[in-house]
Amino acid sequence: MESLKRDLEDRKRRQARLIEAVETVGDISVLTKRLRDLESDIKGIQESIACRHVKRDEAITGIREHVSNSLLQLGTLLLAGTDQNAARAKEASPSMLGSWC
Repeated sequence: MESLKRDLEDRKRRQARLIEAVETVGDISVLTKRLRDLESDIKGIQESIACRHVKRDEAITGIREHVSNSLLQLGTLLLAGTDQNAARAKEASPSMLGSWC
C-alpha cells in the first residue's frame, strides 16, 4: 500500500512539472501526451488503492462467516449428544482453533 502511495505522489509531482512546462515552453503536443499518460497512471494507482481497501473488507467478512459457520457446526455436533459426534468434535477442535491459540 505504501509503495502505491509513493508512486501516486511521484506521479502527481511529475504532473505538476509537466503542467508548468506546458505553460512556459510551448511544445504542447509532446508535453500534453506525457501529461495524459501521467493522469492515466494516477487514476490507475488511485483505483488500485481503493480496490485494496474493498478487498480487505470483503476478506475479513468472509473469514468471519467461515469461523462462525465452523463454530455453529461444532456446536451442532456437541448438542447432538452421541459419543461418536462428541469424539469427532473433540478431534476437530484443535485443528479449528490451533492457529489462534
